[in-house]
Order: sequence, then structure tokens, then C-alpha cells
Amino acid sequence: MKGISIMNKKDIQSEKTKATIIKAAISLFAKNGFHNTPITQIAEMCQLSKGALYWHFKDKEDLLMAVIEQVRQEWTDSLRKELKRHWSAREKIEKILQLFVKTTLENKERCVIFIVLIAEFTE
Repeated sequence: MKGISIMNKKDIQSEKTKATIIKAAISLFAKNGFHNTPITQIAEMCQLSKGALYWHFKDKEDLLMAVIEQVRQEWTDSLRKELKRHWSAREKIEKILQLFVKTTLENKERCVIFIVLIAEFTE
């Protein structure tokens, strides 16, 4: 079966751990900001050593990029799912705005993180 990759238990656990780290980073970055969140705090929240965290991400900036990609992917997936139908341009804009409000209310951390990061990195 050429081109098909089968993940072993170790790979699956590694992906679960990465997802846990990203989830913790989203929460802490949204709450404290990127610069005010030490890597040790993220590791503690995940019940990992710093070394284990660095096994998955080369540094805090690498983790930040994974966080941004995760949130972007979630937003893109939601948009694609919502905009599958053939609506007019006006209807699509209305759906995007509705989705933005819904996403913001349901996942405040996902929205807050971008506001916090924009504020931090544009000072």
C-alpha cells in the first residue's frame, strides 16, 4: 500500500501529547500573553517535564506557530463546512459573521489569543 502511513502506538501518543501541549498553550497565552507565559508553566499544566515539551517543540516560538496554525485550521474548517452550500455573496458574508460570533462565544480563548498576540507583538 504505497503512500499510506500507518501510525504506531508511539506516534499516536506523540500526537496526543502535542495536542495537549497546544491546548494548554492556547489557554495560557490567551490568559497571560505569550511573553508572560513561561514554558515551565505550560509543561506543568500538561504534567510534563520541560524536556518532554521540548521533544515536541524546538522552542516557545515553535509552539506559538503550532498554536496559530491550530486556531487557523479550526477556523478554516468551520468556514469550509459552513460555506459548502451555494449561497449568494451576501449570504456568505452573513454566514461568516454568524460563524465568527458563534465561534467567539463558544471558544473565547480562540478569539482572545489573537487579540492578545496582536497587542503583544505590535507594541
